[in-house]
Amino acid sequence: MQINQVQGPNFGMALVISPEGKKFLQEHATGKVLSELKKSGVKLADTLYWDLKVKADGFKIARKYSDKEYTLDKAVLVPNSSKIDLSLSGRDGILDEYLYYSNAAEAAQAYSKLNSENGVPALTEVINKLDREYGNKMLITDYDTMRAVSRNERIKSEKINDLVSKYGGK
Repeated sequence: MQINQVQGPNFGMALVISPEGKKFLQEHATGKVLSELKKSGVKLADTLYWDLKVKADGFKIARKYSDKEYTLDKAVLVPNSSKIDLSLSGRDGILDEYLYYSNAAEAAQAYSKLNSENGVPALTEVINKLDREYGNKMLITDYDTMRAVSRNERIKSEKINDLVSKYGGK
């Protein structure tokens, strides 16, 4: 019996460290940040639409299969509601998104966590929530981008990334 390896567009890394990102980590990361990144990689393993990227200029929230990347500018708890207003900035401008929670107390707790943890844990929380809340929305808005990247190109890219991660110069 032959078993073929199956790969789809939703499988892959949710924590992506570029070669320039490696240099950024070597120059700026503390032991705590490296530990947080390791935990983040595990927590984000099942995200389908968003990645946490480490690049030359730091940490980015990025849409999969798209060139759109953002930094978290601010998170604002909307008074008397169960949502947090996010302001994300990228080269295409500011993106405003809402994170919805089941009640105001849960939203307040998440807001407190976002502001107290900062850095990698906060970005991980945002990516997890965006992935769960906006997954279908992102599929619709990024459909043209995803369609433009053919299946063969995605597979080729995944194979190259796999080879570089295993055999690339360190």
